Amino acid sequence: MANTKINVVVFDLGGVHIEMVSGWGHAHRLANLDKNLIDSLPGDFEQKRKNLAKNHQRGTIDLLSWSNGISQASNSIYTPENAVDILKAWIIQEFDGVNQIIEKLKNVGITTVGFSNTNALHWNLLGIEDKKFSSFPTLGLLDEIYGSHLIKQIKPDFKSFQVFEKNSNFKKENILFFDNEIENVASARQYGWHARHIHTNKDPFSQIQASLVQHRILPMV
Repeated sequence: MANTKINVVVFDLGGVHIEMVSGWGHAHRLANLDKNLIDSLPGDFEQKRKNLAKNHQRGTIDLLSWSNGISQASNSIYTPENAVDILKAWIIQEFDGVNQIIEKLKNVGITTVGFSNTNALHWNLLGIEDKKFSSFPTLGLLDEIYGSHLIKQIKPDFKSFQVFEKNSNFKKENILFFDNEIENVASARQYGWHARHIHTNKDPFSQIQASLVQHRILPMV
């Protein structure tokens, strides 16, 4: 019997639909930068980088301001161009099988939505801005996609869930949310959403499918 309460499934993108790098060092390597640069970074670089990322994801700074900020935070070990190359390397590929999940949900009348902490560069690289989705076709199956840089709020802040609901007209009791960041899941649950954590060291497809069965949204296979 289907769960008649949940009629919207909301997915984070990175770590749920899309494989991303494991962190700054991984992206640095994929950008083919000198590995010795990492060891020369100042001790407070990581915290400054995280603060810049949050502001970039909130849309309060643009790519130029972010990349200049990264260069300054690194004491010019990185050029702004290096920073952009690292950000471009952040996105790897779609996870296998997630498209099948979206199609199954559509077949049972469930609305599917993306909700991502992101930035304008990644939004463009994923094909969301021009809606071409050439390298990430699964995203084109989603009914709607919301980006933090556009709603000016980031998860796990309660305000992000409130603005999402206001913009989408979805109600919290009807939402099932998947995210790979445990703090986002915990905050969503506290706010009132049904939320499940996707472990990045396991196959997202099997985790999502199992959760949808447990919530009686999809039948057992």
